[in-house]
Amino acid sequence: MNPLSPTFWLLLAIAALVAEFFTGSFYLLVVACALAVIGLVQLLGGPPAAALLAGSIAGLAGLALLWRVKRRRGARRAAIDDPDLGQPVEIVANRDGHGTVRYRGAEWQADFEPADLAAGTRGLIAGRDGNRLKIVSPTQGSTP
Repeated sequence: MNPLSPTFWLLLAIAALVAEFFTGSFYLLVVACALAVIGLVQLLGGPPAAALLAGSIAGLAGLALLWRVKRRRGARRAAIDDPDLGQPVEIVANRDGHGTVRYRGAEWQADFEPADLAAGTRGLIAGRDGNRLKIVSPTQGSTP
């Protein structure tokens, strides 16, 4: 089959689309769309160079869109999936904004905002950085 024919590119697009059904990653969907654009430009009579350029632009645009959607969805999922957010903790020690808190029967490393939260008082979990909890005063709510 001639790689300069529209049929070649459209068949590759279909093959990438079928492969996407088995992976579910959406990257092959972007590849399938880019290949389909190449085939369609050639089908409409465009020169091979213009078809490859259009396919490249479509692929880059698809990757940018996919990256943006995954980044936005990942941040939202991380916030929703953390059941500890907003939970009260007891401040055990605070040394210049860093210290320990008691939460669920264990002591955890913590960063405090504001830094002057006193030992023996309560705070709320506003986030985490690895295993280190981000603690705010109860009046601040769940925003750091």
